[in-house]
Amino acid sequence: MTKWARVVTFLLVVWACAPTPITVPDGFQLACSPDSAVRFPATFVPGPRFTADEFTVTTEQGRALAEFFRDGDDISLYREAEGFSVVSDTLVLAYRDRVPSAFFLLEGDRILEWGPCRPSLVDEMRFSVRWRPIGPLGPDVSTFRIEVDTSRCITPEGENVPAEVTSVEVTEGRDAVTVVVWSVEPPRGSCVPLRGAVTTIVRLDEPLGDRALLDGGTVPPASPDGSR
Repeated sequence: MTKWARVVTFLLVVWACAPTPITVPDGFQLACSPDSAVRFPATFVPGPRFTADEFTVTTEQGRALAEFFRDGDDISLYREAEGFSVVSDTLVLAYRDRVPSAFFLLEGDRILEWGPCRPSLVDEMRFSVRWRPIGPLGPDVSTFRIEVDTSRCITPEGENVPAEVTSVEVTEGRDAVTVVVWSVEPPRGSCVPLRGAVTTIVRLDEPLGDRALLDGGTVPPASPDGSR
């Protein structure tokens, strides 16, 4: 069994047993988006450590966030949160439906940055990227093309440097096929970073049949856009 197959099996089993925290082995962490610098241990999924009321009353970060938003910035990511977890003295996660839905980067009593959070697997310099099948997939298909969301950069000379797709890892089960696409960013340096997409191929040992197709780079694994 591959490293990723063990991770997928572990995530699915633990996710089904609420609300035990997930522990990802072998150095895996989670990021709020595939190439985000906001990273946190997988022990913060699933479920918040505090309800919204507990967070505001019992934590320094709760008081800082509440003060910030009372000063006039009505951020729905904060207002709609069902709970919060304090990752560190500079990072707080907000939750909806037991999964991180937003992040807040703090410095003292100020919020420096915030944004939506859709947890993705990261592994040292690699990060999982979103993908979608190109065209409809019938039950007889065992090889198909996918479009992969990646970053890219443009050099001052106009050269287009795409991110590298390092591997496509497939775990086949009786009820689902789980695909994780790993990527590394292009060298930044003098590049201007941009968003982009590349295509690659997924190969299955058996035809897809009536099995669900899942993007395993998300936590929990979910159907990619455009799949059934």
